[in-house]
Amino acid sequence: MLTPAEELGLSGLSLASKVRKAFYRIPEPDLIALLQNIREEAFRRHLIYLRDGDLDTVRVLPCPITVLPDQLAYIHYVSLTVQNALKRLPELYMQDFAIRDLLRISPEEEDWLWRCWERASVSLTRSSDGSTPWSTSSARCGRIRYASWSRT
Repeated sequence: MLTPAEELGLSGLSLASKVRKAFYRIPEPDLIALLQNIREEAFRRHLIYLRDGDLDTVRVLPCPITVLPDQLAYIHYVSLTVQNALKRLPELYMQDFAIRDLLRISPEEEDWLWRCWERASVSLTRSSDGSTPWSTSSARCGRIRYASWSRT
């Protein structure tokens, strides 16, 4: 006899297996076209980052990854923890010389940080259901736009 947690875990494996099987049934030429289309669409929608000064498209997986609700909750918790730590970095940088030594940003970046920190503090407030419908109000510092998001 399985516990409810074991049943849920096995149902998650079953779903993942069904998704993979369906994905592997896609004919190879169609799959190649799909991968190319995903890459092109990602670039068109500016899903890119700079690597050594060159634009590089962020790779998007063509097959969905299945997760259980508790796994999703954990990912959400970890993301919020990292986000909250990152939100504290500018203030810590300004207050602690040891952190300034550790981070060592360029003089231009430091000047930008000092000029912008007081004018544009970014705060992200998650909604109670974990979704992220944002309303945007913004302040400007140079050419960089900061948004302050909150649920409305």
